[in-house]
Amino acid sequence: MRRSFTSIVPLLMATGALLLVASCKKDKEEPQPQPAPVPQQGLLDVEGNGYDTVVIGGRTWMAENLRVSKYRNGDPITTGLNFGDWQNLSIGAYAIYDDASSNNATYGKLYNWYTTVDLRGLCPTGWSIPSDQDWADLEAFVGVPIAQLSQTGERGAANNSGGKLKATQLWSSPNLGATNSVGFAALPAGHRSSWSAPPLSYSWLGLHGHFWTSTSFNGIQAYMRVLTNSEQGIHRHDNGVKTDGKSCRCIKNL
Repeated sequence: MRRSFTSIVPLLMATGALLLVASCKKDKEEPQPQPAPVPQQGLLDVEGNGYDTVVIGGRTWMAENLRVSKYRNGDPITTGLNFGDWQNLSIGAYAIYDDASSNNATYGKLYNWYTTVDLRGLCPTGWSIPSDQDWADLEAFVGVPIAQLSQTGERGAANNSGGKLKATQLWSSPNLGATNSVGFAALPAGHRSSWSAPPLSYSWLGLHGHFWTSTSFNGIQAYMRVLTNSEQGIHRHDNGVKTDGKSCRCIKNL
């Protein structure tokens, strides 16, 4: 028997109401977290070491710590120095944490600041050590408030700015806030001191990641960034001793 129009109307109205409820429920669902950018491979240094790279805020960064032992022109970077010689340098040099090759493979080398500005070039062609401003641009992208960018000390903790940069592995507990949501994959490579004698020359492995900028503060100090396992912000310091050994990342030139 054919249904009348009046009998179909209630059915259509009920169906429409169900679709409306389903649509409203979908609108109220929490937005799903976006996966971290997939690192791109293929960047090589002068020795043929390969590095993953990632685009963050419109700039392309290394997603690994630098491991090169030569300048871009092929000249070797000074290394193998005892504490006294390391402490008194005014030229570029590098060390490997505890002189262990396994640490080099995992965390990269620890360079003093002078390597970052050597005209022979530390980074691959077309790349350079990021300046203090380059780091500030990165920090703004991961949520450090504009008013805090020029401050020293920890900034951006409320927005988990440091956690967005930290790798989710290799850090000692608690590795607060670590999500690596932008693919930077910062590692806790520690540093080599030029003021603490052995056995304290190497410290903070698993706990801190220290990164040079190419920006000098004065004759003996330069700007640096520090991430820690127990904090969610990013430290900006102007007192990085230029003869200390720290990790380096490269950024692609504009």
